[in-house]
Amino acid sequence: MGKHWEDGGYSADVEVYLCVGGQVLRVAQIGCNSFILRDRCELPPGTEATIVMKVDGREKEYHAFLQNGVVKGVEEVAYI
Repeated sequence: MGKHWEDGGYSADVEVYLCVGGQVLRVAQIGCNSFILRDRCELPPGTEATIVMKVDGREKEYHAFLQNGVVKGVEEVAYI
């Protein structure tokens, strides 16, 4: 579980992964329509994937369509 702070604050344990074609790739940052992968790879435009988000041990999955794929040298990956 997350960490409780003395001032009443709380930090959740968060893990995010992109699952595609049997690969599990770590996500460094995620936003509403884009993410940044921690692991390097290339994926073709139109790739279908699953974003797995774990917050304090609770897991949710989201469908992701990578319209532009993942391009070497481009940090931000768009998805819908």
